[in-house]
Amino acid sequence: MYDITPIKKSDQSYVTDQVFKALKTKLESMEWLPGDRLPSENYLAESFGVSRMSVRTALQKLSALGMVETKNGGGTYIKKFDLSKMIDHVSGIMANNITYEDISTFRNVVEITSFNLLRGKKINTQDITVLEKYCSRMEKAAQQKNLVNFSKEDYEFHFQICKMGGNGLFIYSYEMSKMIIIEYFKKHYDPRVFNKETGYIYGPDYDYYNNCILRHHAIIEALKNADIDECIRLTNQLTAHG
Repeated sequence: MYDITPIKKSDQSYVTDQVFKALKTKLESMEWLPGDRLPSENYLAESFGVSRMSVRTALQKLSALGMVETKNGGGTYIKKFDLSKMIDHVSGIMANNITYEDISTFRNVVEITSFNLLRGKKINTQDITVLEKYCSRMEKAAQQKNLVNFSKEDYEFHFQICKMGGNGLFIYSYEMSKMIIIEYFKKHYDPRVFNKETGYIYGPDYDYYNNCILRHHAIIEALKNADIDECIRLTNQLTAHG
């Protein structure tokens, strides 16, 4: 049932490290999937040819890394890696060193290149459906004047285009930059209007949101027509004006 190679034992600490590395490799290679229940400590100890203490210590190290979790009376399970927590932490560290112009440049490079990667290719109708879904969510957020949700759905729209382009490094970079880009969108769509009587009035009106949504719909139509140049022109407008 489980393909487990016995450990070549030397000293006890080294055995524990070997068990840890062997289990970690299986998780990272997706040989065992998130949600799967790991074999029992007894089974692992017997299969590796080590003590239960060595197995238990290895599992504790995996748990500390957030890769597995032990449920009372229910065994040990593989956890789904939560990239968003790491992204949020990294974004907080990086944000102070990244300018608004840096993000605009990054978006232009990744998004426009992603469009160019689609030249001559048949656009998957399922991808179009996903983009339409995010546009619909943006419309709902606009009606509610919910700047946070609007910015999140805008990010997902452009991330989907990045995924459609298919460049793995672009996809990874865009996902790692998620929280920074969402903050960028929030500032992009949040002009502050000064009124002498009331002071600052925060947030765009519906027309401001609507202009942005219309451009996103136009991108979808351009993709349907395989008009990559029009997609790029509209993306440049969004980057410049929101």
